[in-house]
Amino acid sequence: MSSYDENTAAAIAKITVRPCRGPRKPFLPFCGEEAALLAALMRAELAYDNAVGFEEEADRCSVLEGIRKEQQLFSNRLDALKRCWNNLSTYAKLDLAHALEYQSSLKALGDDEEALAVRDILPNDKLVSQFESKIVDLQQTIPTSVIEVDPSKKKDLKKNGISRMPLREFAYEMKLFWDQSMKSKFGPDSGKVVPFSVAGQIIAAAVKILTKVYTTADFDWIMRDIQKSNYDRNEFLPRPLQDSGLLAILKPHLAEVPLSGSTAKYRLARG
Repeated sequence: MSSYDENTAAAIAKITVRPCRGPRKPFLPFCGEEAALLAALMRAELAYDNAVGFEEEADRCSVLEGIRKEQQLFSNRLDALKRCWNNLSTYAKLDLAHALEYQSSLKALGDDEEALAVRDILPNDKLVSQFESKIVDLQQTIPTSVIEVDPSKKKDLKKNGISRMPLREFAYEMKLFWDQSMKSKFGPDSGKVVPFSVAGQIIAAAVKILTKVYTTADFDWIMRDIQKSNYDRNEFLPRPLQDSGLLAILKPHLAEVPLSGSTAKYRLARG
């Protein structure tokens, strides 16, 4: 369900802008184009929601990356343990192996002294190998891959913990519509007469229907950035997160790992 309807589109269409050249008389850029404006707002909202979804995935992968770093530290401790084990004498290893076997038997048989007395005990060499295998098994459970998260090549898209990527995706979709609409009114020089940067108030009003998280500085920054003639959307497109989609199948106990931060701030409750 979209956050925009005929009423919101009509309200946004009533916002005036001032051209950069000519008489500079304020005008209504979308007067009579409310239906087209509504369709553009819905496209921009979809782009915004997709970007928020990516932020959620990136957040989840960041948590998983932290878990794997913890596991790697644990693996380093196991490596040290394995080196210590290798330095033990044969009899020290044998004594530890027998102690482990006895503790395991106590857990399985309880205080039944008769059962403990007649239990089967592996030969010494197999007991030692069994003890060592537990260390090796632990080492082999530590994942070697790391989830790398690079939401954007643009490093300044995050400010005070708030990602501007959803805002940029929304504004870019609106710019496509703006350029098309203004060219039909002002011709090929529309970019000089009514550049997208003059639509800042319109974009701010539209985005505030979705979220209150962005500040005036965010809107000013994103409008300037997208207005650049050398703007390339591919520069910002996120890389797909390859590992997260397999979690529900391979590791369901991690599929619902709590997010490190809330992305609810990017969306208002929808009626």
